[in-house]
This record gives sequence, C-alpha cells and structure tokens, in this order.
Amino acid sequence: VVFPSYGNWEITYTVIDGTGIKSEPYTFNINVERPRIKPIANIVIAKNEQDKTDLGFKVVDETSNPGSSNIVSYNFKFVKVDSTETFSITPPQPFIFFSFPSFGTWNLEYSVTNEQGLISDPFTTQINVEETLPVANVLLVEDTTDPTGLVYNVVSENSSIGSGNSLVEYKYTFLNINTGEMQELIFDNPFNTIQFSSAGLWSINYVVKNDLGLISNPLSFTVDVIERFKPSFEFNLVEITSPFLFGIEIINENILPNDPFVRYDVQINNSGTLSYQDRIFELPPFTQSGDYKINIQAITTSGKNLMHNQLC
Repeated sequence: VVFPSYGNWEITYTVIDGTGIKSEPYTFNINVERPRIKPIANIVIAKNEQDKTDLGFKVVDETSNPGSSNIVSYNFKFVKVDSTETFSITPPQPFIFFSFPSFGTWNLEYSVTNEQGLISDPFTTQINVEETLPVANVLLVEDTTDPTGLVYNVVSENSSIGSGNSLVEYKYTFLNINTGEMQELIFDNPFNTIQFSSAGLWSINYVVKNDLGLISNPLSFTVDVIERFKPSFEFNLVEITSPFLFGIEIINENILPNDPFVRYDVQINNSGTLSYQDRIFELPPFTQSGDYKINIQAITTSGKNLMHNQLC
C-alpha cells in the first residue's frame, strides 16, 4: 500500500466469503511518518561591491538539500582566525547582506535545520576580509599672487579613500634638504595653502587617513622653493651731542606690509645684545675713539631674521 501523504491513517478491513457474506469490519490505525533524513547545507558568499568599507559581504547562492522536510532555519557562525572574535546570524531566509566587524581571515560554519528539527552537518569555508589602504595623490603649485615665493596652493587632490567612506586627515611632513629644517602640517580638508618657512629644496611626504583609521603609504616628492622677495634695510650712525654719544636711524626698509620689522637687536664689536623696537634709538656712550663694528639684526612679525653690519 502506498499512502498519498504522511500522517495518521484509519484503516477499515472487511472480507467476503464464497457465499457472498461480508464480515464485520476490522478497524485499526497506521501512523505514516516522514523518513528522518538530515539536510545538507551548501552556500556561496561573495564581497558586496556596493559596500565601500570592504567589510560588507552577501550570500549569492544557497543550494542546501532540505532532507526529509522543508528548511526552517539558517545558521551562520563566524570565527576569526588567530582571534577570539566571533559572531553569529540566524536570519529567516538565507540571501542576506552582512558586515564583518574587522578585517582578517574568518572561518564560516553554516548549517540548516528542517521542520523535523534535523540539523545538517556544518558547511565550512574560509573568507579573507582584506582592507584597501587609501592612496595619497596631491599637486602643489606656487601661488603667483604672493610676492614672497614661499606660498603654495593645493590645486589638485585625487587621493582614493580605500576601505572607508571618507578621508578625514591630510598630513604633510616637510624637510628642507639644504638646512635640515622640518615642518609638519595636518588638515581636515584637502585644499589648503602651504606657507614654507624658508627657501630651498624641500622633501615632502604626504599621507591621508580615512574614517576607519587606515593611513596611506606616503606620497614623496620635492619642491624647490625660491624666495622671490627678501626684506632689507640700512642704517645711519648719527652723532647726538658729543663725540662719544651716537644714535641709530633705520632707513630704506624694504618689507612686506603684513610682515614689518618689530625688533632690532644690536651688537657693538660682538658684545652683548641690545634690543630696540623703534626705528630711531640711542646707543650707550662710546668710551673711546676708534673703529667699531656694529651688527644689527632686524626681526619681522613672522620671525624672519635679517642681519646688516657696517664699520663705523
């Protein structure tokens, strides 16, 4: 007897003898149970190209065999290699999008459960979740509107983000190859104005960082900074009231309007330094006649130093 479906069947059985007399019915029940065959799990996972963090993946194929009844549960267990980090997902259907919490190599154990409560053996596979570093790319060009020649502008910034959603830091490290002077500038936006502290051949390392904290390898290049304008001045030694009492008058200043001289440091015959802020000032009395070497160092608002000396 082949039953059309599984379940509890009531059966009534009668017989008829040769004279045509029919027996009393004999009734009994048979429970036709489903066979208990475990399901077999099978799945294919691929990177989700729409996720710019590189942590996103998706199920692209699921061909599990349900066994003796329909599949009702899908179980994902992820374990990171060489780590205690784990996470699990039990979605209502297998075609899911998900994200790993960190980069690295992950082992997946995937199993399914059917209506009879039978659980498949785990289907295992290994997934490499690899980060992509940002790539730094920038172009600096001299600002021709600035008379000093020390100002450069970022005219192009085409750095790639890598595994992330945005770039959050732009860092320059400068080394003046001629003098050994170093500078470091950090910005939170790409298009900036760079003010070099001095002329010379500058070696520059440029790196960018994204919102996941991933930092690019440095982009290295050089810029030959030529100072177009240099402040200058001269001075006169002026006798005041006697042969040994003199003053200094600063003349012929050539300065930028936004960076004037703010201090004059004076040395006479390499003696101690005297500092003045006015353009005309009185020197200490000379004690005897003779030749004197007067050095004056003028300092601008931005800290530039300019030395001028003469024999008097």
